[in-house]
Amino acid sequence: MPLLRTLPSAFTPLLLQQIEEYDWRFPAERSEITGQLAFLEALTPEQRRVALAGFARLRLPAHWTGRQVASAPGEYAEELSSYLWATHQMDAFREASSAFMASYSGTASDRELAAHRLGIAVIGQGVEQSSYPLFPKLYRHGTYFNNVVPANGLRILLEAVVARSMAHQDAFAHWYVEGAYPSKALPQLRLF
Repeated sequence: MPLLRTLPSAFTPLLLQQIEEYDWRFPAERSEITGQLAFLEALTPEQRRVALAGFARLRLPAHWTGRQVASAPGEYAEELSSYLWATHQMDAFREASSAFMASYSGTASDRELAAHRLGIAVIGQGVEQSSYPLFPKLYRHGTYFNNVVPANGLRILLEAVVARSMAHQDAFAHWYVEGAYPSKALPQLRLF
């Protein structure tokens, strides 16, 4: 609580909202919240002032100064968002958020990911042929294979996903989202 009392009014409700939902968050999100609190606590008052200066510069109504947000941080955050949009301060808020996260990320000792992130999209179930170019703007960010033999392709991909998830068993680190017909090929995958 002493730390929270030193934070700018435009920042505190957002942090409180995350703390309030801590028990329902995924392990990686909990780690992020704990890391931010530890980061803020470790700063000297002057360093904290510099890290959160963008939030402190936002012009808030006088009746919000010193306002108790602990009882309803979500409600306060909604009012804050409305107010920032109405007063054309949302860009300044985003800049303040980016600056804070950059200072946090620059010093945080985040745990390395056990494996690089991997996203696979399988599109076109049942399509025999198409001349429509899929995701041309994304080509430079990934790999596009245009000479793939589709026989058993989905099963091969799903087996690779299962092997990867078995090798790196962090809680909630692997997701399989099915948008068409649920694949019953591999019961080890939990379907969402």
